Amino acid sequence: MTLKKQWNWNLGCSLLLVGVLASAFLFYLWAQNLGKYTLQPEQSISLQVVVSYIMI
Repeated sequence: MTLKKQWNWNLGCSLLLVGVLASAFLFYLWAQNLGKYTLQPEQSISLQVVVSYIMI
C-alpha cells in the first residue's frame, strides 16, 4: 500500500469511527428524552394558536 492510500485509509477509518461515536451519543440523548414529553394516563394538554397579521 502506498503512503497516500494508507493515509486515505486511516482518514476514512477515523471519520467512520467519529461518525459512529457521534451517532451513538445522539441516540443516547434521544433515548434519555424519550419519555419526557409523553402524556401519562389522566393527563391532558390544551393548545392555543395565536395568529396575527401585519398589513404594510
